[in-house]
Amino acid sequence: MRTRKVDKHSQMEGRLSSNTRQTGEILINGHKQELSYGTSFFALNGFPCPPLQNPSDHLLKTINKDFDQDIEAQTGTMTAEEAICILVSSYKSSERNQDVHSEVAVLSKKVHIVAY
Repeated sequence: MRTRKVDKHSQMEGRLSSNTRQTGEILINGHKQELSYGTSFFALNGFPCPPLQNPSDHLLKTINKDFDQDIEAQTGTMTAEEAICILVSSYKSSERNQDVHSEVAVLSKKVHIVAY
C-alpha cells in the first residue's frame, strides 16, 4: 500500500489524510467558494442546477447512480453513467484540467511517497 505525506507548507495540508486512497475519477473537488465552478461546469454540459435546489445535492444527484430514476425523470432517458461520461469527457478536454495537471506537477515535487 502507498501513502502520501503532504509537505507541511503546502495548500493541501489538512485536506488529505496521510493514508488517503482514491478510486474513480474526481469531478468536483475544492473549497466551498469554488462550488460556483462546479455548477457552471455542469450547466455548460447540459446539467443546470434548478432554482431553489442545493447545488451540492444537484451535483451529487447528477453523478450518483443511486439516483438514476430521479435523473431519468428530469432529463428523459439519461442515466448517471451517461452524465458521468459527458462530464468526464468535457473535463478532460478543458483548460481547467490542464491547469490542475500543472499544479499537481508542482505539488508532487513537495510530496514524499512512502511504500509500506
